[in-house]
Amino acid sequence: MTELSLAAVREVRAGAWVMRAEEALCESLIKAGLVEALQGGASAGTGPRGRVRHGRIVLPGGTAVILRRYHHGGLFARLTRDCFLGHSRFLREFEVARAAWAAGVPTPRAIAVGWSAGTLAVRGFLATIEIGEARDLLNLFARPISEPKRHAAVRSSAFAIRSLHDAGVSHADLHLKNLLVGEGGGEPGSVAWVIDLDRAQRLEGPLPMRARIRNLARLYRSVQKHRRGGLHIDDGDVEAFCDAYFGDDAAGRRAARGALGLARLRARVHF
Repeated sequence: MTELSLAAVREVRAGAWVMRAEEALCESLIKAGLVEALQGGASAGTGPRGRVRHGRIVLPGGTAVILRRYHHGGLFARLTRDCFLGHSRFLREFEVARAAWAAGVPTPRAIAVGWSAGTLAVRGFLATIEIGEARDLLNLFARPISEPKRHAAVRSSAFAIRSLHDAGVSHADLHLKNLLVGEGGGEPGSVAWVIDLDRAQRLEGPLPMRARIRNLARLYRSVQKHRRGGLHIDDGDVEAFCDAYFGDDAAGRRAARGALGLARLRARVHF
């Protein structure tokens, strides 16, 4: 896997935020309206939806940047919302995302991270270069598409996840919305990206098989849950994914087969 060089990072103040950003982009991010976008100002564009709507700004030269605000999920999300006890979680994702990108993993390039200064309840954001002309797998499979296009999308997603695992990264929440496939520049679905590395963990070497299987089982539970809701994906697509991910690794395929069977049962319980 080809290693890419990482730009130097500098810490600066941006309004009420402390920001660590690629040194060459600090001023450009602020001039492009980063502070206004984080405040929801009228000059800020809007990006895709996750738990909350993301901000979007455009740097001089036309490069688009997505500003993802950190927000709690789970049972107490409405209570805790976007408030955290510190900024270590934000920094950890920034460092893991940069390391994964540098290792050649197809994931958005993280260029800045920031957190609110001087407050007990800390809010944070992550800035990444926008991936254009792409859809997440849940959106892609919401409507019937041809088998070749489905297989292209799942194969490219498998290659992206295999690249992530080979770089030693275990995704904390691998599901269909955290996989994007390209729609332009060639055949639709021929390239894929893994997004949202919040709470991901990175090892020094490649991810062990047990950790890989756990990640894949989490993704498969997401597939099974949405298949029950009418998602247009079948067992042939799952086989195409496994073929791409495991290749000639028969032992890995056997381990995955057992784990996916258990994941299928869990998906039925939790639907």
